[in-house]
Amino acid sequence: MSKRLITQALLISCLAHTGYRRAGMAFNKGENRFQPDTFNADQLAQLEADPRLNVVAIDDAVAQASEPPLSQGTVAATAVVSGISFADAVAKLNQQSADDFTANGKPQCNALEALMQRPISAGERDALWAAHLANSLAPDAAKSAGAQ
Repeated sequence: MSKRLITQALLISCLAHTGYRRAGMAFNKGENRFQPDTFNADQLAQLEADPRLNVVAIDDAVAQASEPPLSQGTVAATAVVSGISFADAVAKLNQQSADDFTANGKPQCNALEALMQRPISAGERDALWAAHLANSLAPDAAKSAGAQ
């Protein structure tokens, strides 16, 4: 068992459907904010290993200043500490603009950071972009399968 001490609030972005479960917790699609003591180290390891979840530690003082504190295990349906979600940020970007998208068709990190109001690495962007594409293509695949 890991002895990792969790001292910061957690912002967990769920790329799966609302009700997706991991580590004994149900998540809303989008951003979910939790107090530091919500998860133990083993649960946190499960969350961080899940490709459908993006776990980010946030400054607890910022989290408390922006919203009233949540009780342990409470999911905030609109828990955006600042900025907007990845999907909303992508929707606001101009796909024809080199300032917004790379030559490979991925959103520019700096454009995302400006909208989401938090740092985003290329690795995090790539993971979120892959999940975003998979989610946006899923309804089309379901329609195609239903038509056959």
